[in-house]
Amino acid sequence: MLVIGAGVAGLMAADSAARAGLQVLLVDAFPVPGGGCVFDAAARIDGVAPAVWRAERLAALEARENVSVRCGLRVRFRPGGVCEALERPLGAGRWRLQARHVVVATGARERPIVFSGNDRPGVMPASVGLAAFARATEEAPRKLAVFASNARGLATAVALHDCGVAVKAVIDPRPAADPAIAAELIRRGIRLEAGAVVAATRGWRQLKGIDICGYDPRSGALGVNIMQMSCDALLVSGGWDADPHFAALADMAQGHDVAEGELARACMADGVTACGGAAGAADLAAAVASGTQAGRAAVLALGADPGPQSGAVPEVIGDGMAGLALLPEDAPLFKVPVRGRGRRLSGFPENRLFR
Repeated sequence: MLVIGAGVAGLMAADSAARAGLQVLLVDAFPVPGGGCVFDAAARIDGVAPAVWRAERLAALEARENVSVRCGLRVRFRPGGVCEALERPLGAGRWRLQARHVVVATGARERPIVFSGNDRPGVMPASVGLAAFARATEEAPRKLAVFASNARGLATAVALHDCGVAVKAVIDPRPAADPAIAAELIRRGIRLEAGAVVAATRGWRQLKGIDICGYDPRSGALGVNIMQMSCDALLVSGGWDADPHFAALADMAQGHDVAEGELARACMADGVTACGGAAGAADLAAAVASGTQAGRAAVLALGADPGPQSGAVPEVIGDGMAGLALLPEDAPLFKVPVRGRGRRLSGFPENRLFR
């Protein structure tokens, strides 16, 4: 069995299959696996922090003779269970993988927000910025702002602050942000601009500042006044949805209306099971349960006995993302009316995700 993605759901799927005696290959695109759960300092999985749980579970998998773990491999799926794996850095190696069953645990994909100059270096997905700055793989910016149209994006600002990154401001186009998260931002001294949008960015080779305008969600019009704020990094979150690449494999539309669990049911017929964020799981508890179920489903599909231990689900408490919707209530792709110069990208470039 091949498990693509070594986040919480992928680790649970690999563990369930390994306990049943299957040969498991677990791959992840990043050098350090674990997904976004490792940045939630308040959550606890089986009584320990997610980063500690991830390390313990990964070490237990690596100690098994029937499990192989490879990090830094980006997998491209092909029909028939054939996958092409590209080793990072790109060009270091290419592998052809064929498995009797594939579990897709690549997580949800963050949507951009379309506004003038959103292609400028220094503008990046909120999840990518959180991973880079919290893991100290990149030097933390001195002036960072977050532009998010959903509660999960605002929670990213809280997680960044708790990881020691100074967040200057949070811009939210909704008239009123979620009260609980707004209170957390205020308690940490983070400025919240509700009912406003980033209309444009400033800078030449690097982001130097942003233009903030008021926004009326009913008419979609921008306010007349412009507030200029200096910043050297802007993290953007337009919401989350299932990975459209794997949705296409299941002959589904690549829009943003994938219902929770629908992708998993559609993929089962072709020997592919989606779990975690790729199947609509919105929080840690749902991802853990989804990964466990995907591993057991793969074991049953291959005619093996899952056994009683493969269905054990760890206890999750204190998850900061619990109860936050995976898909925002706004339009499928939030677009700011045109103001200022600069290109307007409707998707994050692939190289921007790893720059």
